[in-house]
Amino acid sequence: DSAFLSRILAEAAGKAAGPLWVVVDALDEAESPIPGRNSLLLPDHLPHGVYLVVTHRPGEYPIVTDPHTPTAEYTIAWNDPNQQGDIEAHLRNQAERPEIWRALEEAAPPIPAERFVAVLEGASQGNFEYLDYVLADIAARESGFDPLNLDALPHGLKAYYAQFWSRMEAVQRAEG
Repeated sequence: DSAFLSRILAEAAGKAAGPLWVVVDALDEAESPIPGRNSLLLPDHLPHGVYLVVTHRPGEYPIVTDPHTPTAEYTIAWNDPNQQGDIEAHLRNQAERPEIWRALEEAAPPIPAERFVAVLEGASQGNFEYLDYVLADIAARESGFDPLNLDALPHGLKAYYAQFWSRMEAVQRAEG
């Protein structure tokens, strides 16, 4: 049951200097709960000063709460202007990281930060996970794969995964 987590949250809340935020990402990837219970054994009541942020893909993932527990639901769409603004701001910050900036400068021809931001913002389809992968690829600068060929970037996370597995299969065929 969720008694252990409830106890830990109460202890942490008692020691915290301010609110305690617990973030649970991708609840849709958790195993289905027993009817009447929450996924991941999340408690139905939170101690004072403890807040839970739960993300999931579209679908029904009900959270059972005590009737006095306030809840709010927010939908973040990939094309929401706030989401797009966050993506753009993130990419502008990333373009200033030394390893990313150096990769943009050393590309042939060099890639202006504005073009980098605009192309990755569109290709990401509002998905930060996509950006994490592509930015890591750019920083790693592995031979045989050029994520700075902006015209060849996959569009969206599924296309990124497909390209990744295609590269892995090519390596497997080449190396056995």
